Amino acid sequence: MEFRTLPFESPLWFPTIATTILVGCIIIAIGLSLSNRDHKILFTKYIGLFLFARLISLHSYEIGTGDWSIYHNLPLHLCGLSSILCILIMFKYNQKMFNFLALIGIPSAIHSIITPQWMNSYEGHAFRFYEFFVSHGAILFIPLFLMFVLGYRVSKDSALNVFVQCVIFSIFSGAVNFILNFDWSNFKYPVDAVGEFIHNANYL
Repeated sequence: MEFRTLPFESPLWFPTIATTILVGCIIIAIGLSLSNRDHKILFTKYIGLFLFARLISLHSYEIGTGDWSIYHNLPLHLCGLSSILCILIMFKYNQKMFNFLALIGIPSAIHSIITPQWMNSYEGHAFRFYEFFVSHGAILFIPLFLMFVLGYRVSKDSALNVFVQCVIFSIFSGAVNFILNFDWSNFKYPVDAVGEFIHNANYL
């Protein structure tokens, strides 16, 4: 299993990111156009069902291609955790989940979308490419959807709690990676996201 990237000079970079942002804005606009709050909540659950279907299809695809591995596919990394929280919060709102997604999910999703990197085993399979932008686009726009459409806000003084949660999760994930010799968080074979970001910035 190798990682693929989408450098800034690629002709797909801008259209892909622009499409991701456009779709997210359209979904928020649809939510805002619904005058009845019950309809907004129903629309929220439909989005949750779609994201759940994405998660199932991802693992089904990996199993079907023989690429599913406990070393790569368990969601013990921030983006994987955020993707699951995006599903759960669409069915039952939780303030702590929202704080985490708004304060950690949004900035991490922005960085991931600007410097796209996804797992791929060989040429010709575009599923992971599209799935990457769907999942990370959701991490970016789900908290924004909940803010603008349903009026939820980040709790006061929640930044420290979210930071502590993030540190605890990182320590746990890193310890499991080390003890079981897994690579859930790309510790063994890190991807140079920072280098890709600097490369893109320099290209500008």
